[in-house]
Amino acid sequence: MSFNSIRTISFDATGTLFDPFPSIGAIYSEVLQNHGVFMTEPELEMRFMAEFHKSRMHSPGTINESVERERWTEVVQAILGNEYQDALFEMLWKTMGEGYRWKPKPRLKRTLQALKDEGFRLIIVSNWDQRLYGILENLKLRDFFDGVFISTELGMEKPSVSIYHKVAELLGATPSSLLHLGNSMSNDFTPSLRAGWNSLLLHNRIPHGMEPGTVLGSIDQLPEVLKSEQANHST
Repeated sequence: MSFNSIRTISFDATGTLFDPFPSIGAIYSEVLQNHGVFMTEPELEMRFMAEFHKSRMHSPGTINESVERERWTEVVQAILGNEYQDALFEMLWKTMGEGYRWKPKPRLKRTLQALKDEGFRLIIVSNWDQRLYGILENLKLRDFFDGVFISTELGMEKPSVSIYHKVAELLGATPSSLLHLGNSMSNDFTPSLRAGWNSLLLHNRIPHGMEPGTVLGSIDQLPEVLKSEQANHST
């Protein structure tokens, strides 16, 4: 990686910029209980993770708002089983698009401002639908970013390398000037590297086979890492 050439920093959204608060299981349990369906937080969390990952094992091909919404409908149907109702899906879909259901990473705004002050262009590249715009506005994060690229508008999704090629093309940027930070090895780190980008993984430990310099324990480490790496390359 050549940190000295980086001009644009790209971020994944969920798990990188913010997390569900207090958890997906807790949010689902609250909404369901308000409508007479009682399922525990741990059970819902477990079912959600299983069904979500299952739904992402095979890409439906072309991605758009309608396809993504249908995919989420199938996830919720699988989670709720006989308790499923269209009205429940609508409530869950709506509430997960509200900012108060998400908590920004610690010191996130300070970190983003520090990066902007250093002259970096900041963008988001994420497997999301248009609800992301409202979340960013609600969390007062939107103004930090010069561009937001979501899968339902690009018509492709991670882990496809194509999404990184497409974003670079839309930005008119060379891959070596781009850095992507995300919390998924398969969706973020590996495909962005394959697209010729620089890449860092956000993780609370160093996964097996990863070099320490490629993993950040927290997002607020990013400005200092870039500053020190660029200084090393310039000496």
